[in-house]
Amino acid sequence: KVEKKNIFKKNTKNILAVGRFDEQKGFANLINIFSKIAKKIENWNLIIMGDGIERNKYKKMIKNNFLDNRIFLPGRVGNISDFYNSADIFVLSSLYEGFPNVLLEAMSHGLPVISTNCKTGPSDIITDNINGFLISMENIEYEFYNKLILLIEDNELRKRFSNESIKVIDNYSVET
Repeated sequence: KVEKKNIFKKNTKNILAVGRFDEQKGFANLINIFSKIAKKIENWNLIIMGDGIERNKYKKMIKNNFLDNRIFLPGRVGNISDFYNSADIFVLSSLYEGFPNVLLEAMSHGLPVISTNCKTGPSDIITDNINGFLISMENIEYEFYNKLILLIEDNELRKRFSNESIKVIDNYSVET
């Protein structure tokens, strides 16, 4: 079990991503985006939960950008709810998806979300600018960077998305 206290530092806010470490999940893009954000904004960190064949590539990218103290790869954990509950924003950077359960899980924990608008999944869950942001697949890095900066800097927008995102549970309840 990974201790979240070793990752979630006092006086910092956290962006969370969850998924398999392979090209499909777009984590290389996410690390590049966050490396630009880290130069501009001090007290935010990125946590990417999961594991897979791209782990060493991501570790190298993090090291090359001198972000060992800002981007964390804790691996797989049994206490994922603790991480959702401690995060401030959830991001889904996938290049393609089926149905992204992690997005639904994050929103059920009341997290404001940003997701690529890949072919299937995210647009079934997110209503753009209402309960999160959908990022066009044509200009991922530019648009993702700008929307993430906006969400980081606008506390009221994060609260509004959070209040709206939790309502998604109603659409996916057992009864529905």
